[in-house]
Amino acid sequence: MKLRYLTYHQTADAPVVSDVHVIPQPQFEMQIDWLCNCGIPVLDAHALAKQEFGQPYVVGLTFDDGCESDLLNARYLKSRGLNGIFFVSTARIDMPGYLARAQILEMRDMGMLIGSHSHEHRALNLMPLDEARKQMALSKQILEELLGQTVDHIAFPGGGHNGDVVMGAHEVGFRYVFTTIWGANHIKGTTSAVLYRDTVVRGMSLERFKDIVLGRNELMRRSKYWCKQAAHGLLPRAAYSALRRRFIDG
Repeated sequence: MKLRYLTYHQTADAPVVSDVHVIPQPQFEMQIDWLCNCGIPVLDAHALAKQEFGQPYVVGLTFDDGCESDLLNARYLKSRGLNGIFFVSTARIDMPGYLARAQILEMRDMGMLIGSHSHEHRALNLMPLDEARKQMALSKQILEELLGQTVDHIAFPGGGHNGDVVMGAHEVGFRYVFTTIWGANHIKGTTSAVLYRDTVVRGMSLERFKDIVLGRNELMRRSKYWCKQAAHGLLPRAAYSALRRRFIDG
């Protein structure tokens, strides 16, 4: 079967222009409403661990960073009979703009699945492996003590990973690891592979959102993805951000 995960970050009434990952609240709600009516099943957040998919193609919802808007979005998902995986960077818990401990517990009680986004939201592939393991293990420990349950899912900050980081994640006890490389996942039984996700960004039209969910225009999207990766490696940060806003995320 095929599983496509969508990734959101922060939503806001007045998104920050410089950050394509902060999207308008109405854009998020319009996309969720369309998903509810398009006929494609939206995966229960707990189904990956249970290996209960039910359909040959499903879409799952994930949220990165642990922003305060996650609580609002979790409530909206619940109102539509859905849930999602919320990846929390534990060093940010109780900080302004991020989830508080009580809010994380409220989301758990609503049926949302809480996962790790490492501890300090640093690129795990750009630090010594021992430090990466500590970042992941500490986040897992903090969340498990807070939630009173096992935390099996981790999303690497910025998608940054390599073989050693993936191995380290499994060594500290995570079963399911997620990156930001886009594309559908082909699931055959319990997987230890890195799971791909498609990131939703500000300004994405509903038609483009439909293209992602329905798997349309994938060759063009793949070309744009690799152009983005090349530009990210070659250009200064400011130039890359301007290029991405103009040609890639627009």
